[in-house]
Amino acid sequence: MSLTEVTELGKLRINTVVKILPIEQWEPSWLPYLNNVSDRTRFISYLGYEAALSAAGEKIEEGEDNYILWKLRGVNDDRNGFAMFLGMVCPSTGHHHIIRVPPTTTSIHEALLYINHGVEEFAAQT
Repeated sequence: MSLTEVTELGKLRINTVVKILPIEQWEPSWLPYLNNVSDRTRFISYLGYEAALSAAGEKIEEGEDNYILWKLRGVNDDRNGFAMFLGMVCPSTGHHHIIRVPPTTTSIHEALLYINHGVEEFAAQT
C-alpha cells in the first residue's frame, strides 16, 4: 500500500498504519489525525517543531520583526485540543526558535509579554 493510498483512506487507517511503517515514511500531513499522544509526540520530535508547524500548523499572525504566532491542532491539551507557539528568527544568528505560549494567546504582542514575564519594555524586542 502506497503512502498516498494510506492518506486517502483517512484518519482511522493512518492510526493503524503508523504502527507498521517506520517513522521516516510518515507524512507530515498526518500529524493532526494521530490519535495516540505518544505517536504524536514522537513524530513532532522527529520532524522538529518548525517543520511540524509548517506542515500542520495554522499561522495566526505574522509580525514584521521575524515573529510568527502558530496554532497547532491535535496537541494533547485537555481543554483545547491545540497549542500555541511563538516562532522567531534570531536577527544576529539566523537561528529559528519556537516557544510554547498559553493557549489563550491571541497576538504576537501577548506572546512576547508572556515570555518576558509581563515587562512591556522587552515586548518589542526579545
